[in-house]
Amino acid sequence: MHIGNIMCDTVKLLETVNRIRNDVNGYYIIGGDALDIAIKDSMGDVYNGMNPGEEAKKYMQIFNGLWDRCLTVIRGNHEFRLIRSTGIDLLEFITPPEIYSFDNAILHIKWGNELQYETVMLVTHGTGGSTTPGGQMNSAIKMDKVLTNIDFVLSGHTHQLIYYPDLIFIYNPDNMCIEEHITQHVVCGGYLRWGEYSERKALKPSIVGSPILEFCNGKIYVRLV
Repeated sequence: MHIGNIMCDTVKLLETVNRIRNDVNGYYIIGGDALDIAIKDSMGDVYNGMNPGEEAKKYMQIFNGLWDRCLTVIRGNHEFRLIRSTGIDLLEFITPPEIYSFDNAILHIKWGNELQYETVMLVTHGTGGSTTPGGQMNSAIKMDKVLTNIDFVLSGHTHQLIYYPDLIFIYNPDNMCIEEHITQHVVCGGYLRWGEYSERKALKPSIVGSPILEFCNGKIYVRLV
């Protein structure tokens, strides 16, 4: 989201938040870089936008009354700017402790009318500085070297909206067979408009917004736009 950055599309962000508020079955995650944290020893612009304290207040205002719908919150490289500089993890102080998961989170979701379906998701911020969709997805799927038998890997960092289903084989010792497993990788976009830093660095524009995962009739559909 990069709350506090002058290029943060607050209107689009609030539209997404209000859509969740108005959907009794709507839930959300925050996958890092919720705050921009522009400080003097970072690459951010400290003379425009909000300071970290103002960002924290805006963050709490936006999500006020909606924390019971949040599955998890993790931090990203922008929050680490303040951690490296001061040792303070600002998100830890402004997020309910029961949903704050620091760097990564695993969500084991049971769903359906009788909770008959199960889905496991890994939420991670992501790494890498590639400017091409292929390179960005290569960075996103690094976690499959760490954890293989997951259903979804949700990441961010590159600000792009990208979806990639990855087929792997897993050995099942119970029946001594090789089984197929699909891990669905979703790079979850962001809310920064093109300009300022991205213009100076000639970075590719990205679609502003978040993907939607629809749980319906035993299947999960991924909508990017």
